[in-house]
Amino acid sequence: MTDELIKGSIRRVPVLLYHKIGQPPAGVQNPRSWVRPERFEWQMRLLAGWGYQTITPEALAAHYRGEKEAAPHSILITFDDGSRSCHSIARPVLKSLGFTATVFLVSEQLGGRAGWDRNEAHAGDDLLTLKEIQELIRSGWSAGAHSMTHARLTGLSREESEREIRESKLRLEAALSIPIRSFAYPYGAFAPEHAQIVRLAGYEIGFTTHYPERGLGAVSRENIHGEVQALRFLWRFQRAKRGEFKNVEA
Repeated sequence: MTDELIKGSIRRVPVLLYHKIGQPPAGVQNPRSWVRPERFEWQMRLLAGWGYQTITPEALAAHYRGEKEAAPHSILITFDDGSRSCHSIARPVLKSLGFTATVFLVSEQLGGRAGWDRNEAHAGDDLLTLKEIQELIRSGWSAGAHSMTHARLTGLSREESEREIRESKLRLEAALSIPIRSFAYPYGAFAPEHAQIVRLAGYEIGFTTHYPERGLGAVSRENIHGEVQALRFLWRFQRAKRGEFKNVEA
């Protein structure tokens, strides 16, 4: 893979970010990260009714590299962290609509609990087991890396952040026996050097929630959290597909 990108502007494909689907447990540190199942289903049925079709991060990267144009009504649906609700709640909804998604996994926490969300009242959300991840992949989902420990990369040294980025890829590939080609920054936080590391580590594309973007090393997503109701969802979706992607070197 080369870091040379075709310079210019390309039609943007909307990318949505979710974390967990369900009712927030009592005492949870960040209840906004949970989207109620009925709200999630309404959002997905709306997209399906508009004729949208889901794609993979690899297909999005090929589109932004100018290699293979994505269909006009393409969308990428992503989940950060690897909540078990991806398997138990999101997957059946998406399957009923012919949709798939991408889940970004914390390589050292598979089957455990989300320690970054732990507090005195809640032990942290349950995370996907290896078996559940494999079932998602067999059903058409994609898997990407979300660092080793869910550390905020901007608070680490270059050496530490590089290890989080590189090792998460290697460990997931060893566990799942598939190539891991996409990366999502924990908390959306990145610096230009991290976007460069992502590309040099062998990922085709990286994802953030912040602007400005940084080429294929840091593509922005629209965060759909639990307080995003109907009108706000419509507004955020329109924003997600507005404008063009600036295909510049990371």
